[in-house]
Amino acid sequence: MQKIYFFLGLLYLTKCQLLVYILFNYSTDGNLVSTLIAALNKNFSDQEVTLMIKQISTDLSDYESTPDIIINLAGESLIWANSAESGPIVLSAQEPLKKIKNIVPWHYSMKEHAKAFEILASYLDWQKFIIISDEDHTQLIDEISSISYNRTFKVFYFPKNGTQELSNLFIGKYLKSTGIQNFVIINQDESAEKLIKSLKQKNLLKGVVLLNQNLRNIWKNGLFSYIESGLENADNEYEKEAFAIVKILSKILSYNDKSGDLNYLSTASFSNFTLINIQKDKQTNVGSIIDGKINITHSIIWPDESALIPNNPSTEIKISMADGITNPGFPNSPLTGKYIKNGALYALMYIKTTHFLDGFDISVTHTDCGANIYNASFSLNCFKNIKDRLGVGFLTNIFATVAVGNILSFRALNITIPHISDLVIAGTLTSKANFPEFIRISKDSRYIATIIVNFCMISDWKNIIVVYENSTGPVFAYNQILAKTTEAHINIVNSPNERTIKPNYLRSDYPTYKQWMENYIKSNVRIYIILMANEFYFIENMYDAGLRRGKGIFILYEKVAYSYPLESDEAERKKLKELLYGSIIITQADWVGDYGEQIKQGYLKVYSSPADYRCFSFDSAMLLLHGIRFTIDQGGNVENSTVLNYNLRHQRFLGCSGTVSIESDTNDRSTSIVGVYNIRWNSSSSIFYESWVGRYDLEKSQLFTLWDPIIYYDNSTIAPGDTVDYPECPFDLDKVQYSDIGAGVLYAISFGVLIISVIVTFYIWKLYWNIKIPDMTQRSLIFFEDYISMGIIVIDFLQFIGMGPDIKGYDDVSSVLADYATINYSWITRGTRFWICVKVILIVLFVWIFLSVHALINFQRFDKFFCDYCKNFSNLVLPIIGNTCFLPIISILLGVVQCVQGIGQDLNESFVRNDCSVFCWKGLHILWASLSIAALLIYIPMAVYFRPYWDSQSSTINVRARPWYMMLKSLWQIGIIVLNKTLKPENSALFGLIYIIFFSSFTIFCIKRKPYNYHRFNLWLSVSHFAVLWSLIVSSVFLVSGNHFTLFWIFLEYLGWTVIIILGVLVQNKFYPSLLYREKTLDISLFFRFSLGHNAMEKSLFLEMTRKRNLKSQKIDKLDIDVKNKEQK
Repeated sequence: MQKIYFFLGLLYLTKCQLLVYILFNYSTDGNLVSTLIAALNKNFSDQEVTLMIKQISTDLSDYESTPDIIINLAGESLIWANSAESGPIVLSAQEPLKKIKNIVPWHYSMKEHAKAFEILASYLDWQKFIIISDEDHTQLIDEISSISYNRTFKVFYFPKNGTQELSNLFIGKYLKSTGIQNFVIINQDESAEKLIKSLKQKNLLKGVVLLNQNLRNIWKNGLFSYIESGLENADNEYEKEAFAIVKILSKILSYNDKSGDLNYLSTASFSNFTLINIQKDKQTNVGSIIDGKINITHSIIWPDESALIPNNPSTEIKISMADGITNPGFPNSPLTGKYIKNGALYALMYIKTTHFLDGFDISVTHTDCGANIYNASFSLNCFKNIKDRLGVGFLTNIFATVAVGNILSFRALNITIPHISDLVIAGTLTSKANFPEFIRISKDSRYIATIIVNFCMISDWKNIIVVYENSTGPVFAYNQILAKTTEAHINIVNSPNERTIKPNYLRSDYPTYKQWMENYIKSNVRIYIILMANEFYFIENMYDAGLRRGKGIFILYEKVAYSYPLESDEAERKKLKELLYGSIIITQADWVGDYGEQIKQGYLKVYSSPADYRCFSFDSAMLLLHGIRFTIDQGGNVENSTVLNYNLRHQRFLGCSGTVSIESDTNDRSTSIVGVYNIRWNSSSSIFYESWVGRYDLEKSQLFTLWDPIIYYDNSTIAPGDTVDYPECPFDLDKVQYSDIGAGVLYAISFGVLIISVIVTFYIWKLYWNIKIPDMTQRSLIFFEDYISMGIIVIDFLQFIGMGPDIKGYDDVSSVLADYATINYSWITRGTRFWICVKVILIVLFVWIFLSVHALINFQRFDKFFCDYCKNFSNLVLPIIGNTCFLPIISILLGVVQCVQGIGQDLNESFVRNDCSVFCWKGLHILWASLSIAALLIYIPMAVYFRPYWDSQSSTINVRARPWYMMLKSLWQIGIIVLNKTLKPENSALFGLIYIIFFSSFTIFCIKRKPYNYHRFNLWLSVSHFAVLWSLIVSSVFLVSGNHFTLFWIFLEYLGWTVIIILGVLVQNKFYPSLLYREKTLDISLFFRFSLGHNAMEKSLFLEMTRKRNLKSQKIDKLDIDVKNKEQK
């Protein structure tokens, strides 16, 4: 930049009226001086101005004559030194901080500029905007803040020497992320030009106002500025300064001619501004601001070539979604797909309340280019008409065929924006290579199919029927089921030719598939896996083919309850109600966790429609919005589909369906929770609802978690068999109700048996078994009967757990063992098998009673061989039936009179809980009930008596249970069976509490009284009781708690058992030495010694044989003593 180091010239014009000094110093730009001189010479004649140029001096008294005007180019304010009251007018670029009378700025003050901006902002109605400035204009920004205090704006500083790259980063990362699209640029010339280019590149060149700038060097149509009047034609900054000075001198000459007084200029104001606009590549004056008023003479054209004022401060980002109902050439689709997209619309509402994209206006283009039918030409023309309004991302259709068709249409139109899916599960779309523009927040159908097969394995269902729709998603799911069932050895019963159903199945298709359906029913297989979109029509037709409740359990892979209210035909609704109740849905879980529930409640406040599947629509929209925000925060351009697609695939956030993220090598969601839903009936609202009872997560160590028992068609929580092998209920199960009179009879019989048992047991103990058994004090050889005593403790442990609160919800292993111990397994206690079991028990009891009586009465004089045979058989079998089978026998016989449900309130309208085909207290039921009650009244007293009897008859047993314990345990078992049949089905939590209290009392009593004569057995009996108590507490808390994490409860139960067992071992080792030992086997080395003929061997062999002989003699003597005692008794 050229500097002036010395310049002195004198130009004397005759008849001059003004003497003007131009003062400069060494830092003054020479271009400015030369431009100013040229402008003055051009605009003023020699009769008007005498011009003198001098180097700056603080004292002007040495100069030849006193000037009228001083043009200060030195950047310092000069004061006339000779007089405080008079002196030359000093023209300065800006007014000084302290008001001085003689100094007049040749530019308008910052306050005048701020006032002009406020007038313009009011005209544009800009309430929110961004100011971009450099560090030289802080005073102007302060004045704007003071005057425009009622407007909202942010100030960003961009340096004057900033590069274009810095400008791009500055606009993209910092300004674009605010979402504001109205900009005020104070930066000048080159700096302003760089900012304009960056705004255009980032698609933000919408509403831009440049302050006090001409636009001759920034040729961009639509730019708008205001500038001091008279400066609009300046080509550069030097001319702007020169033109401003010329304008002031012109005013001076004009007013001097009139008044001759120049001093008034120090307080004069000339705030006139010109509004300029680039239109058709030319700078056009479109108005002015004069004396505080704006005057628009021509229309203002903005960068979008519109004359509409861009007074929307938010940046608009447009997206589109497929939520139409039109099917070209077919009837319009039901509103299901349209309503599901309500979740996406709610997401747009939600982000406004959370300020997720504050400053941005997300607008939606609704498309109707094919709902669930794809027609190539229709789709292409439809999207072509709205091509410019599809935005940056497309929330695609919920049907796979249409979703793929949409992609093909977009490709044909060269539209590359991302497609985000909520519910499309077809395996075809998994490929990232084939469909790079596609992303979905769900797993493909094969993932669900794998879990369906696993659920069948857990439920012990080995025979199934599979029906699938011939469309992409179901076909992929079927192929996966076919592979997984082969691995799991599960049999798909229906023929491969009777598995594929046409897409979009309707009721009118029933004749085509009627024979198939009848074949399904004839197979007697209960489990139906339905992979279809229109399950309702198919299930209705299954009813028409003869399927009834109990003969079919449907496993579906999508929710159906939301569609039930759409069915208006009451007859069809009745079919669905009967067949769907108790069925299973295995599908991707929605509304997961606290956040999911929060979003669900917010959704339901806005929309009255059901919430099913809306969660996935919500999350698909949120994925797109997260990608948009991330792109903006990174300074990227959301209109760049490649960048946006990449960013979408790298998002991870908490959605209403759980954590949402996308696999790196596919288009699928990386993590997904699959819910197990139980279809139930709400009698008050007369609609179905899906109760979320469990979850699958293949990425967790705990694969399956069930926190709420599944309620099947018969209101039972026990999984029925996979085949129908017994008569089902001969009535409509909707009529089932609680039978007060049936329950009353059950209570009377059960507690009657309990009371009689207490009385009889007390007298048996008092008359026969009020005896003492001494404790073991010496070591004894252990016999087989002692091992049986140990086994009884283990069996009692399992039976006590099995009769307590249900632990199947979290511990399948212990539950199954307990069911076997109590003979409470579903395959043996339901339907016709239940009656077979009852008949077998009655026969066994008849034989048992006969043999037990035979054991008391000596029939040997009639038939010695028969009596000896009976004695040997009795010694083996009778203790098992009377002791180990005591609890399950009573439980099953009381089940004959367990008639707590019915189809009416008459006693004869109640039915047996274990077989709904048998009505109570009429026909053969009276016979079986009478026989069962009679058997109980005979069996219980005899079993109570014979439990200690068989112990007393054993000649080899060392460990003996005291008679009082056996009788108390008998009463305890009867009591808990009674509570199991009466209270447990009605209130499991209360039953668990009572069980814990009674069993705790029973345990304390046993600890104090020591039931066995061997202290080690007493210790392990207590250990088993404490383990039962721990299990009871865990299972009871599980039932009433809201924590459904299965692994936690299993760990808690097993941890408690482990601690109890370890403590038992430590106590045993410290306080209870072993008094039982096993017989040593013959030392084989004796035979080798014998073969060598050593005397030592002969001696050893003799000693061994002697020991054996003595031991045998001791056993014989003990047996003789027991026989004599028996005869004496």
